[in-house]
Amino acid sequence: MSTTRTTVTGPRVDRDYIRTQSGILKIAQICIALIGFICSTSSKWAYAPGTTWYDFVSFSGFIISLILLIFYVLQIVAMGRPLSNLPWFLIEFIFCATWAFFFLIASLVLAIRSSKYPCCSGALAAAAFFGFVAMILYGYDAFLKMRMWKAGEIPTAISNRAGPTTTSSVTLPA
Repeated sequence: MSTTRTTVTGPRVDRDYIRTQSGILKIAQICIALIGFICSTSSKWAYAPGTTWYDFVSFSGFIISLILLIFYVLQIVAMGRPLSNLPWFLIEFIFCATWAFFFLIASLVLAIRSSKYPCCSGALAAAAFFGFVAMILYGYDAFLKMRMWKAGEIPTAISNRAGPTTTSSVTLPA
């Protein structure tokens, strides 16, 4: 089996990516991180040190996941050098594993804070819940990306860049 790589000079929309497992995970990560961010910033403890750490983790996870989703949907990862030569699965593995760990720490801090002050911490408890969900999503995505990287796979946006091909045949008289 051989894989042909071709490059594209401009972005092209790949609507099928959002139906893949990676696309669905990215959309779920974006939504959960944003919901957690909204919960934490709407709490009475919005400016407490643990809450601001959670805000950083959730909002930067939201932004980076959104950028990665855009890169894959617009097939920017396959636009040629140097982007198509980057180890995308390794980069995403490191990002997802790091953010899973960050969400674990930030969610634990919010869960502890919400248990200490039960009278006014519903938003913190909700943010902690969404943080733990985000931790699971990022952790599972890191696991998938590690398997793909170790298997030597390349992103589908790069491997499917050949696009439609046409074949013509000519029959010569005998």
